[in-house]
Amino acid sequence: MVKKPSILVVDDEKGIRDLLEAMLGKKGYEVACQMDGEGALRALDKGDFDLVITDLRLSGMSGEELV
Repeated sequence: MVKKPSILVVDDEKGIRDLLEAMLGKKGYEVACQMDGEGALRALDKGDFDLVITDLRLSGMSGEELV
């Protein structure tokens, strides 16, 4: 069985996360969303992602620091 490509979306704006999750999901990607860098790091510890899409301005930890 072929695994769907997976994407982690990190953005503090719920509307952006929801939009990207819906659009990418319709294209056949497995999408996980987090609202901050710390949540993203926890998600990365638990699973493998093929791509991370992050906002640069996040609370606590910037997108640059996350990457």
